[in-house]
Amino acid sequence: MKQRGSIGLCWVHGVAIALALGVAHAQEAPASPALPQDAETTVMTTVDAVSTLVVYRINAYPTLRTPKVMVNDRLMFRPKQKTYAEMDLPPGRHRIVVDWSMDTGWPDLGFEVEIRPGEIKYVEISGSFTRNGYEYTAGSVAREVDPAKGAEDIRTCCRRLPLR
Repeated sequence: MKQRGSIGLCWVHGVAIALALGVAHAQEAPASPALPQDAETTVMTTVDAVSTLVVYRINAYPTLRTPKVMVNDRLMFRPKQKTYAEMDLPPGRHRIVVDWSMDTGWPDLGFEVEIRPGEIKYVEISGSFTRNGYEYTAGSVAREVDPAKGAEDIRTCCRRLPLR
């Protein structure tokens, strides 16, 4: 019996020593350095790393034709009247092409937009024409729109189209 009691006692002592070492080790862990109260820190989240381009078309000539909208050589969508599409893009410069079919007489339009991290950029597209007496000159128009106006435009008139 004497042996049995001493084995149990050794086990209890071993547990006590392990706990004491664990507590001592936890107390010795280095604390993370405190930042000064006036230090600025920047935390980059996945939301900050993505920007959104919204392209839409309202009352745009030629009304019965649909161009292709390409972003960085990728087909974004084919916007009919009163439609829009959203594309998540990395921040930076992006090339956009509005590609009308040749039989419309409307020339293609290529341009670049700069999008900042986390920004939502709205671009309205249209064909356009200018009368020159009895003739007209066909063209394409794209313009960046104030975000509040762009959000209101698509909310009140437009149907969202999926990306291609």
